[in-house]
Amino acid sequence: MDTDREREITIISVPFIETSVRYASMRQIHAAMDHFHRGDFECAATLAAAAYGMLPAIDNAALPASEARSARVESVGHWLAHGTILDRTGNSRRKESIVIRTAEVGIAIHVAITRFDIVFPDQKTPQMISFRRAINSATS
Repeated sequence: MDTDREREITIISVPFIETSVRYASMRQIHAAMDHFHRGDFECAATLAAAAYGMLPAIDNAALPASEARSARVESVGHWLAHGTILDRTGNSRRKESIVIRTAEVGIAIHVAITRFDIVFPDQKTPQMISFRRAINSATS
């Protein structure tokens, strides 16, 4: 960053980046973990859902029940993206507030990491490994 004479901040950045599903989802998961640790649950859950959504589909039947996305986690993700919740008939209605539990955000990140790990098994990062261990020990 550079400051001009009037004390305004000028942001200097490259004009573009080229990225991929692997790198973008990895960065989203890492950012989700950072936000989780700061208590920014809305940001953490949104980033985890974005990473999960951009990764190729996997056979959820192969996942242990503890790693399958729950309806509640999906409901929180939907509300964060749209400000609405879906009722049992699939109709959407606006809701001005929602309770987001720490465990739900942890599950959302954990499931995104699991999906990333299945799609890119040779790309485990220390941050992802550490987060999974912490979540697993907290739920054991």
